[in-house]
Amino acid sequence: LDNMDGLAAGVALIAALFLAALLVAPLGPGLVLLLVVLGGALAGFLFWNRPPARLFMGDSGSLFIGAVLGAASLVPVLRTQIAFVSPAVLVVLILIVPLFDTSFVLVLRRLAGRKASKGGTDHVSHRLASLGFSERSAVRILMRVAGRRKRMYAQTASPRNPSVIGSADIAATTASSHARAPASSASMSRPW
Repeated sequence: LDNMDGLAAGVALIAALFLAALLVAPLGPGLVLLLVVLGGALAGFLFWNRPPARLFMGDSGSLFIGAVLGAASLVPVLRTQIAFVSPAVLVVLILIVPLFDTSFVLVLRRLAGRKASKGGTDHVSHRLASLGFSERSAVRILMRVAGRRKRMYAQTASPRNPSVIGSADIAATTASSHARAPASSASMSRPW
């Protein structure tokens, strides 16, 4: 997802805070703290990564964030025996945007006979841009998809306790608005 300014950081921010907010008991205090700290770091990074970006995540950053979110999402799946709503379903809902994008790209590249590790413009965000959406609009759409499903689940799972989704909902709104706001009047081109 690290192919447009603000996309990877925004989706990861939303995912980290929703994981921390909705899966407190199975994650435990240590992992919840790690996810909240990761969310704070991503929010700070997102300020500088919104279009036109002045700071870039790169492969190392996106792979690290993906590894942390992936590992943290396995814990509730492996710890919880039986629940009314399976933590596996919740984890898939939380990580739906990166899971769909990765699966979509891997299948398309496999069908085309290309290497999965080779970069390309076949990601969902690129497809939205090719449909006529601006990069900012494509980023906003994917961040809203990332936040909306989780918000709907949290409201149905805990309608009497809106504080469960408070910080995560604020993160989704903030990440989406950062994609909309310009970083500065000075434009800076990518170094490559």
